[in-house]
Amino acid sequence: MAGLADRTDSDKSSAMTNFEALIFDLDGVLADTVDYHFAAWQRIADILDVPFDRAMMNRFRGRQRRDCLLELAGEDLACDAAELDRLMVLKDSYYLEDLQRMTRDDLLPGVWSFIQAATAAQLKLAVASSSMSAIPVLERTGILPYMDVVADGSTVSRSKPAPDIFVWAAGALRTRPVHTIVFEDSSAGVEAARVAGMGVVGVGNQNLTQGAHLHIPNFEHITVSELLESMARAVR
Repeated sequence: MAGLADRTDSDKSSAMTNFEALIFDLDGVLADTVDYHFAAWQRIADILDVPFDRAMMNRFRGRQRRDCLLELAGEDLACDAAELDRLMVLKDSYYLEDLQRMTRDDLLPGVWSFIQAATAAQLKLAVASSSMSAIPVLERTGILPYMDVVADGSTVSRSKPAPDIFVWAAGALRTRPVHTIVFEDSSAGVEAARVAGMGVVGVGNQNLTQGAHLHIPNFEHITVSELLESMARAVR
């Protein structure tokens, strides 16, 4: 799929002002799942008797479970595939157990209205998350019906910062990368979207999304039209 690297500067500017699809990361962008993930990882860290804190949790943003677990436990665990698989399944079970308490109230500020407005504007919508539990989160928060495509941790083999999951989602939406805006809250996600040749909006902590074309604290104080106009200016 052609990316920005194959186009002249004028071609890039013209193409990227004609946005037709939005791709959202999930955790920390649409839904406030950080505490759910933190609690599950903390239980795994307790089993392994290793330290775990919020700084490490921030490094886990946008990455697949296996990579996170290897950072948590050390590379020695890579030699024990059975134990690695067991702990990944256990982490998911802890997380899914806590997700039973999740509701639409766990959506981040402004998300519900923004998703509805984007749908009304006939934009194509997708979620591209490294999480293996994307579908349950979308179901419990009530936004699954608004998504045309969902890509999760099982969709591609290479995790962010590789661009694969965004390229796959754009292909499933039948839209070109230059017509696509990605919303991310992690440096790995921003890098992945930029490599894919897409416009990128950093959501939340700006220190974690350096390199994004635009930053917003959340979706509460921006409309779909304002976002498209701002991105059209930002990518020129």
